[in-house]
Amino acid sequence: MNRRLRPSAKAGFTLVELLVVITIIGILISMLLPAVQAAREQARMTDCANKIRQLGLACTMYAQNNNDWIMYGITTTGSHSGLTALLPYLEARILYDRYNYTLASTAQPAGVVDSKVPVFICPSDSQNTTYTPTGGGTFFRSNYAQNFGSTIDGASDGPFREDNLGSFASMENDGVTNTALYCEVLSKNDCGLWGLGAVCANSYSHNLQPQQKDTSNRVATIVGTTPPTATAASNHPGGVNVCFGGASVHFINDNIELARWQAYGTANGDEPYFLQ
Repeated sequence: MNRRLRPSAKAGFTLVELLVVITIIGILISMLLPAVQAAREQARMTDCANKIRQLGLACTMYAQNNNDWIMYGITTTGSHSGLTALLPYLEARILYDRYNYTLASTAQPAGVVDSKVPVFICPSDSQNTTYTPTGGGTFFRSNYAQNFGSTIDGASDGPFREDNLGSFASMENDGVTNTALYCEVLSKNDCGLWGLGAVCANSYSHNLQPQQKDTSNRVATIVGTTPPTATAASNHPGGVNVCFGGASVHFINDNIELARWQAYGTANGDEPYFLQ
């Protein structure tokens, strides 16, 4: 006897159930995205800290090979940044050997000043890595600048001084590890690795706390200063990475007390502020 089997009804989502599932997935994604973005930024901050630490180590090695002296820069033969002195210690010896200190930074051979040196770029900065000053040429810029000191009056009280050699010995009163060497800066077009003076700003000042200058567009140069100096700034939420003597890197909060921030900027100020 043949019997016709009745097909069973297929189970499925109703429209209401489907909408509920989609809503739950959307909520979960909205909850996860900030956590993912925060994790990515934390990774970028760590990478940035490692890069600026390399500058501190390079500065230490330079001093060890040059009787404890550290180089700020030279303006008497064409405005050269002191950051160029670190290149041999940052796996960029070829570029250093091709750079001609007897020529202005704007008159260097092709493929030198416009060459990218990745260690000088913070991964959280989305700005272009090159700029073209009014004097001509295309320059590779830097997210890290040298500490010019606590003020912008043209006389550096920091570890790096225009046309003069600083030294770690000069920081003994304040403490080498309490003296800032390098900090993050942001710039649209005027902070560079190669040039100095009118060409660009390769130094920064502790005159203002981080992020306190032109926060609408983060242009770094403080207009009217000699040499041009920048305000500490970064795209990291809440602060900036600073490399102190001894190549120790600390994340400094944007709302740091001004007196403490300025004390970190001096090389021999005898201020009673210490890193905690």
